[in-house]
Amino acid sequence: MKYILSVGLAACAAIALYFIAFQGEVDAPENSASALRSKPSGRILQYGIYERVRGGRIVDSEKTTTGKAVSGVTIQQVEQTERVPAEKDVYFSYQYRLSGIESNSGAKNGVINLKRVLTHPPIILPDGRTKTGSEYMIRGTVKRGEVFAFDGYAFNESYELVEGPWVFQIWYKGTKLVEQTFISYMPGKAAGDQS
Repeated sequence: MKYILSVGLAACAAIALYFIAFQGEVDAPENSASALRSKPSGRILQYGIYERVRGGRIVDSEKTTTGKAVSGVTIQQVEQTERVPAEKDVYFSYQYRLSGIESNSGAKNGVINLKRVLTHPPIILPDGRTKTGSEYMIRGTVKRGEVFAFDGYAFNESYELVEGPWVFQIWYKGTKLVEQTFISYMPGKAAGDQS
């Protein structure tokens, strides 16, 4: 895939989410002041398979596994599942919330640095290199002590269609706050078939 850099999410109310280096921003609940007094934590809000509604272009990105990313795409959730068919144009994503966060300036609003980690089954790139993941820094927008964001991947090339676990993690100040695992599989292949 291409890591999804800029995403809009189409839902029942046509909610649009915009991202900086695939970091998204959504208004947090007003009563989250107590989040600043607590230890940083995170949780997954939704996950699964998404479909492209509109937009999206592939751009170069040296941070990602394949060196490419999808930018400016609007997606909507099709199914909540951890099982993902290894087929072209399949998007799998998750939304997370981090709480008890202070911005880099120590304020309850602002920006923080997060580490985004992805491990996946071996992918052999066209140049012959084998990749098993990526790790890099992203920026999170803090509002009232919380960060709301999406992360995900989309299969765009045949060499990306591999079976196995795709593990996404978000880290803050050396602590893993969220982890989401998806399992990709070859459609039409009988369960347990190793051929």
